[in-house]
Amino acid sequence: MDGIYRVKILAVRQDDAVYWLRYDISVGPCVGWATYMYQQTGKWPLIWRLDKHRGTTAIRYALDALNHSGHANIQSLEQAAGHHICLEIRRNGMKYIDVRRSLPASSYQITPNDIHIDTAGGWRKGDPNWRHALLLANLSGLSVLNADSREGKSPMVDWCAEHGIIILPQYLPAGDYTVANGNIIVDRKDNILELYKDFAVSKNRNSYENAALCAQVAGKQLVYVIGTDPRDHVEGISDLAQWQCTVKNQTFVGTYLHEQILRHQVMYPHISFTFVKREEVCQTIWDTLSV
Repeated sequence: MDGIYRVKILAVRQDDAVYWLRYDISVGPCVGWATYMYQQTGKWPLIWRLDKHRGTTAIRYALDALNHSGHANIQSLEQAAGHHICLEIRRNGMKYIDVRRSLPASSYQITPNDIHIDTAGGWRKGDPNWRHALLLANLSGLSVLNADSREGKSPMVDWCAEHGIIILPQYLPAGDYTVANGNIIVDRKDNILELYKDFAVSKNRNSYENAALCAQVAGKQLVYVIGTDPRDHVEGISDLAQWQCTVKNQTFVGTYLHEQILRHQVMYPHISFTFVKREEVCQTIWDTLSV
């Protein structure tokens, strides 16, 4: 539809008379529209043509908009590739799409809905949600959090959208979250009972052993972030020795869990456990990975 879009300039081509700027929509429901159309038709539909002689005013406005869109110092449109800008575009008949004017990228206020990754319909590679996330990660210019494809119901989905972070679903051999080129993997646990049922029962602990080995082979730290409630009275590993929880007349005590975790850390020094209030889990995960 006609309107103002936040776009990313992907490539610039020129000759003696004309600049051609290839761009794509970077956020919102139409993100990656040009990429999608190109893959379907073999033709790139969003190209901004600027005449070097008759379009000097438009070129000047474009440079001003680019330099007000971030910490850029662009002297020529040749340097525009990789930068974000807002463009008002409209259809010219059924075949062409024209640029009416350019504005700084800040002219478009990104909302959570513009970058939220839907969870219905799956997160596996090839699913529409995965494709949407991939386009956002590639075009938005925002921070990207790699999330295991099984974390579709995690509170991180909404939290990331509200904090301007793109979630990119992937298969992770260990943990739930990581960032590109980072040396930390985070595994999220809703509560201590989830950790207890998996960790204190020997037959369920294989996944923890395998995750530790995968992280070790990759040369990464593995951090478990566990949500707590006030009644848990747990702020660190040592507090687990006094922890207990009763569910449906069954009481779980933390003595054995405490011993198992200490033994696990002796075996795998690159593993650590962080206990935080449940409402602080998402922020803690991001802070841990952002160091």
